[in-house]
Amino acid sequence: MEIRKKSLVAAAYISNIPPESYADFAFPYPRFGHVTSNIVESLNGAWKTLRHLPPLRMLVTIWSTVMETFCERRDRLQKDPTLTDSTKKGFDVRYTISRRWRILSCNSLKVEVINESGKEFVVDLIDRGRSCSCGRYVEYDSPCTHAIVAARYLHIDPYSLFGHHYTIFCYRLTYQAEIPPLLSQGLKMDDMLPPLVI
Repeated sequence: MEIRKKSLVAAAYISNIPPESYADFAFPYPRFGHVTSNIVESLNGAWKTLRHLPPLRMLVTIWSTVMETFCERRDRLQKDPTLTDSTKKGFDVRYTISRRWRILSCNSLKVEVINESGKEFVVDLIDRGRSCSCGRYVEYDSPCTHAIVAARYLHIDPYSLFGHHYTIFCYRLTYQAEIPPLLSQGLKMDDMLPPLVI
């Protein structure tokens, strides 16, 4: 390793960091395609226009934005009775693609899927060990295209392969809490400004 040439202490420090902290293959839970900072970066982008506001005004605006988002999402109609709209949209695309692929059966819950370019994947649909050799099924806790074609072949409802957090029920639970309005009258909003960074 290059780092050992520069610093044995740094190399020892790095080698003591467990792979679960930085490697996708070792992470014990699905990450749903997110690495550590993705969500923070999304919030920074969403609140970019608020950065010029005084701190108290910024907090009141963030509160109002979150309140409005929760209300809108709580009342939003979903087209499918089981899966959220965004989940169903992705599923429909994968389902259409899966119709062109071939299956080689291994046993009652394990199959080999061959896509149109001839690449092979092994799908295991055993209850607790559901997986696909592509890695996306475990990563997203949602059936990849290979798992969908395997489910169709094995006469398993592909909807049953989704994690519960993709359901309308879970979506509704997420936004069930009502966030009360925050009255900002009487708060001295403009007395304090953000620090000047030179």
